Formats: sequence, C-alpha cells, structure tokens
Amino acid sequence: MKIKIEEQEQTKIPSKLIDYKDGAKFLIAGIDKPSFKHCMELRGTRIEQEIQGVRDITDESSREIAQSFSKAVSHLVLNWQGLEDEEGNIFEYSKQNAELLCTSTNESIELIVWILAEAQKIQVEANEEKAETLGKSSSSTSTKQRSGTSKKQEKSIKS
Repeated sequence: MKIKIEEQEQTKIPSKLIDYKDGAKFLIAGIDKPSFKHCMELRGTRIEQEIQGVRDITDESSREIAQSFSKAVSHLVLNWQGLEDEEGNIFEYSKQNAELLCTSTNESIELIVWILAEAQKIQVEANEEKAETLGKSSSSTSTKQRSGTSKKQEKSIKS
C-alpha cells in the first residue's frame, strides 16, 4: 500500500503594522487568529464550569479568568517596533513579552482595547478582500421571483 503524505498549507492570518503612540508600532493579527480563538474558547469553558459548579469560584480563579482574557489578546500581537523598558533599553518582541505587555503594565487595559479594535478592523478588511477575490458580495443572492418580478428583500432579525 502506497500513501502520499501531503504538507498541510499553513493558515494565512491577516495582519497589519499599525502606529500606536509615541513612535511605537504593533503588528496586529486579525481577530480570527486560531490561537486567540482557542484561548477564548478555553476561557469560556472554564467560566462555564464555574457556573455549573464543576469548579469552585475563588479569589484566585477570579484573577486567573481576568488574566486569561489579557493573555488571549497577547496572541494577536505578532511583533512590535519602538518599545523601550523603564531604563530606555529596547523591549524586544517575544510571545512571553507580548503576554507581559498585555497583563503587567500600566497601559495594559488601554492597549488591549486598542489591539482588539484594530484586530477586528483587520479581520473585516481581510474578509471583504476575500469576498471580492472570490467574486461574492454581501448581496449575492437573487431577489427575483420565478415570475421575473423583483421581490422585496426581507431583513432577518435574530433574537
């Protein structure tokens, strides 16, 4: 029996280098980055276990849940330029430093909010570009009835 092992194509993650402030720039990934989504799913599972009573809610678990969100956001940071530590030394990018930046600095909350907003924009742009490339638009479904007359498009409301 012969088998052929195919290399799996790596997922292309949209990203963009964006100016922050004071000369800093961040390479931010789109919000659909698999590791970010996975961290958020794990966080959701943990919260659900606490709600269901499978895990005890403690002061420590409350802190961990709060930290897990910041850690998840750090997965959206792919690189940076122009960051320095307190002593003026270059603060090099690493996954660990990205996590520290999102969890343990004076600007963590402001930075997290900004990263999430930018990651969302990047993903929307990438999704629109992908739809254009594939030749699909948001109103790609026909609104013609069999008789050939136009039918009024109805908006669906999810509850």
